[in-house]
Amino acid sequence: MGVWHKRNWYFSVPSSRAEVIVNTSYVENNNRRSKPFRVSEFEDVLAELKGVVERIRDIQQCLVEANLLLVAGIAKQFAFRDYPLSFLDLMQEGSIGLMRAIYKFRLEKGHRFSTYATWWIRQAMRRADE
Repeated sequence: MGVWHKRNWYFSVPSSRAEVIVNTSYVENNNRRSKPFRVSEFEDVLAELKGVVERIRDIQQCLVEANLLLVAGIAKQFAFRDYPLSFLDLMQEGSIGLMRAIYKFRLEKGHRFSTYATWWIRQAMRRADE
């Protein structure tokens, strides 16, 4: 059985064999009562999920476009330090770091995106030289 705590599910380990039997019989009874899943319902859910994935990709693209000036600013700093790569190469590697930051960013942690992305952009530019 799950316990709800601070917006997360924590599952407790059964303390006895009797608790395991009760939990499995509960699941078996619920499975008997459940209705079969129709193909049309499955297709509707699949179409909805495809729409959600498409919206996520659009949002990611908007984030990349909105933060390209951040990448350009960091690339300028690297270019002025006589870094062996050209400005355009640094921009390209920084954009890859920006995409990685978008993938890894978690809003729940309370950090600003630009602060978080800066570390990933710099890391990608430094690794490009290796």
